[in-house]
Amino acid sequence: MCVTCLIKKQQEAVRYFIKDTQKQLEYMKMVCEVMQQAVMTDSPSLILYRMQQRASEFVEPFDLYKGEKERFNSFVLPEQEEIYSRILKSDDPLLTALLISMTGNYIDSGTVSNINKETLYEIMFDFKKLNCDICAYEQIRLKIEQAGKIVVLHDNCGEVVLDKLLIRYIKSVYPEKEVVSIVRGGNVLNDVTLAEARQVGLGEYSTVVSSGVAIAGTELDWVSHEALDHIKSADFIISKGQGNFETLCGCGLPIVYLFLCKCPLQCYRFNCNPLTGVMRLEDGVSFFDNID
Repeated sequence: MCVTCLIKKQQEAVRYFIKDTQKQLEYMKMVCEVMQQAVMTDSPSLILYRMQQRASEFVEPFDLYKGEKERFNSFVLPEQEEIYSRILKSDDPLLTALLISMTGNYIDSGTVSNINKETLYEIMFDFKKLNCDICAYEQIRLKIEQAGKIVVLHDNCGEVVLDKLLIRYIKSVYPEKEVVSIVRGGNVLNDVTLAEARQVGLGEYSTVVSSGVAIAGTELDWVSHEALDHIKSADFIISKGQGNFETLCGCGLPIVYLFLCKCPLQCYRFNCNPLTGVMRLEDGVSFFDNID
């Protein structure tokens, strides 16, 4: 399922940066070559990274999603104070902040077509639509309360604004806690990098660190020494998005995964409908080892 999805996404994207049909064909041959070399333990994010590395053979590197990233941040930035006020007024502000952060995972160019503000705000203001199992919440609340150092692994633009509100709330209650935000080390899909982190003011509430690599996930064998040191020294990790989940599940670190099931594989594995919310503690079991 990941093989066909990755190839289809590359076929859709190549039309935007290569106009010559013969060069498009050569590019897609390269994509198939990279896919042919993949092994079962490779995550989709790592395979995509290898494709992007080879893309420089065909076109100068550029940020294909620059406009989308700016547009997605503009979805949420103007409303952030209103959203934060809603968090504070809720019966359980931490749970509300976690769920609102989760809803931002809808803004994902890698898996969602026709992203729109209306759908985002619909699920953001009606959590019942997430159908999220929150049975792990009390454990998560306790882990956040007890952690001296929390690392947040961010995912998409737009979503990162809602992550910021979650961090803002945690710091307001526990100002002594160290919070480190890890963003992508280069342009990949509409994921947040240091540039977009600055744009949305993420550094106001956390220390922002680059992963050191343009992978749409957190591959522990590929991230920078600085990022890895923060991850390994964290008392608790909040991991956002499918890419981070797919690259980390089974690692055994103290992680809560927050994301929406958006692709057919995730929906199949969790036996759910698209845009179902997932709040899942790391249990040492790989997601891919449990797919029939």
